[in-house]
Amino acid sequence: MPQCDYENINKKKFGGALLGFLAAGILADPLIGAVFKRFGIGEFAAGFSMLGNIVPLVVIPMLFALSAWLYSARLSRVSIVELIAEDGE
Repeated sequence: MPQCDYENINKKKFGGALLGFLAAGILADPLIGAVFKRFGIGEFAAGFSMLGNIVPLVVIPMLFALSAWLYSARLSRVSIVELIAEDGE
């Protein structure tokens, strides 16, 4: 079985995410504006800001972590035997 180079994969993913982030910041206004003009909406400004794009990058993982933590607290009240027992027993 071939070995996987996780460090290299993570660099590629980060590079792609950074490229997408920059492309969205540069191209969002012109592309959405062109579509809106076809529907009669004259001017469109997305208002790209660093804070407006970084806040979701922090808030969404925090919400996922919070929900996982709350769910794990509920799971800790269930015995391990109940978790691994099959329904037919």
